[in-house]
Amino acid sequence: MQELISKFGIDWKLIIVQVVNFGILFWLLKRFAYKPILGMLEERRKTIAEGLSDAKRTKMLREELEATREDFLARARKDSDDVLRVAREDATTLSEELMAKSREKILLLAQESKHSLEEEKRKALQEIRAEAAGLVARASAKLLAGVSDKKLDDNLVRESLK
Repeated sequence: MQELISKFGIDWKLIIVQVVNFGILFWLLKRFAYKPILGMLEERRKTIAEGLSDAKRTKMLREELEATREDFLARARKDSDDVLRVAREDATTLSEELMAKSREKILLLAQESKHSLEEEKRKALQEIRAEAAGLVARASAKLLAGVSDKKLDDNLVRESLK
């Protein structure tokens, strides 16, 4: 075996020094490089997990808010539709009431006008009859100037008025 070792040129002292150097390097890397790197990786993993958890919570909150918003908008639309419907019904009712009152006033004014016209017609006819009676009496008096019969005058006036 010795021969084999010498043929390959292996120096035991050098191998032991290299093993010790490797051990020291391994310990230094583990202590100052590997542990901090693993710590940073673990911290990063936690940060990513928290970010994913926050994203899920945010997504759930957003979905809840969206549902709440949709419910609120639906209620607002329904309320506005109800208000518009009631306003239209009120406007229609008010319009019908105003139209009915206007018709009543128009009918009342028409009746008052009709009564007023009938009254004026009656008065005009009375005036015309009175004036006609006076004219007939004067005409009769002129025609019958010589005849002075009061009964005849009255009969002529009555006949002419009929």
